[in-house]
Amino acid sequence: MRRSLAAVGVALLLCGMSGCSTERDDHPVNPAIGSVETWSRFDGFEKSGRFAFAAQPNRIATSLTEFTTTAGVWYANDDHTLAAFDPVSGTQRWSAPLVAPAGPLADSSPEIRAAADTLYATWQMGTAGAEHDHIDVLDPASGSILRSIDLASGDDVDYLTGRILMVDRLRDNADSVIGYDYDTGRIAWTVPGGLSTNEAGGQSYIRTQGDPTRQQTLRIDPATGSVLWRADFPLPDRSIPQQLQAAAFGAEDVFVAGGVTYLTSDNRLFAYDDGTGRPLWNDRIEALGSIDDVFPLAGNRIGIFGTDGSGAIAMAVMDTVGRTVVDIQSGTSTTGGHQVVRFDGATYGILLPDDGPARVVGGNGLVATAGQDIDSKADLVGDHLVAMGDAGKLDSYAIPSLRVDKSIDLGSGTVAATATDAVIVRSDGSATVYR
Repeated sequence: MRRSLAAVGVALLLCGMSGCSTERDDHPVNPAIGSVETWSRFDGFEKSGRFAFAAQPNRIATSLTEFTTTAGVWYANDDHTLAAFDPVSGTQRWSAPLVAPAGPLADSSPEIRAAADTLYATWQMGTAGAEHDHIDVLDPASGSILRSIDLASGDDVDYLTGRILMVDRLRDNADSVIGYDYDTGRIAWTVPGGLSTNEAGGQSYIRTQGDPTRQQTLRIDPATGSVLWRADFPLPDRSIPQQLQAAAFGAEDVFVAGGVTYLTSDNRLFAYDDGTGRPLWNDRIEALGSIDDVFPLAGNRIGIFGTDGSGAIAMAVMDTVGRTVVDIQSGTSTTGGHQVVRFDGATYGILLPDDGPARVVGGNGLVATAGQDIDSKADLVGDHLVAMGDAGKLDSYAIPSLRVDKSIDLGSGTVAATATDAVIVRSDGSATVYR
């Protein structure tokens, strides 16, 4: 569960490059542009702000290379030091050493995760085949260690929800999902047989397997571990190679859109009432080969990102009443990415193939096609899509037209991270913040 930096941005935990942070930003809406919200299946909608390249960007004097951003504070770290900065002025608030726990490290670089009032470092310990996570809960005001949680072999922390750390325990014939109390470090509850845990729409789900042909997905109350409802459905047919190769087989993915929970199995959607777990419908989406994301568009329309029948990445618009695909946009290769943004009450999906121009879809289908290819690692920043362009330039694209709004030359700089309204660029031992 490592968070790594790419030359063009940060790969955010579980969200891909969806621009979601670990904290919702509830600052007032700018009346000049209206409401801008970025969406992911894990954190629901997040309000964001206006983005434009300022004439005089701010600078942060630090040699630290990795950034974690929240609405109220930005953190920067390397393998040995963690510092906190004011996101507006760039002033350093504090700096503290990152002390590796005793024992063999599987990865010398800790992962820093933060939200409004939580901050912790996850170290991967152990040797090949016997790794586990060690968690240092840190004081957001100073960076000092408040408590440590040394997980058992095979334990992997997934995410923090409320005050519970969700942990997968993978052991032969003894898999489980465990909730650790963030404030005490003690085990709060255990769900035996849990194979993995997902967070969707701010809610928690656990996947279990009762027999070789069927799985259960449980929606739980993360505070207590109690089961709110459960859904039982078949695994893919293992005699069909295409189903085994599908990225989302076996309900690895859970999505929430418009009060409906969607589970996936190859190219089939299973829809459940989000509150009660009552089955609503299930159907095979014949235009798709696999499903990797589901998001709300408008009314009864949902967007689906995955692959088409040929294996190329694709984005479909589906009417959930008639259960028909009203539009599908595809690339020509199997690689690329996508983004989802809600702008002034309208939600758009952005398909970013590696082999052709980006496209924007809305509730009625195709909205716009970019006049050029856009890097599939593009990120949402405020009301723009931001991506590396040609010759070291950073381009910002207006949504939904995908026209280039502004472009700056980064020189030798690289994008280190993004926030809801800023891009952080590393260059020459310091960081430059563009808003």
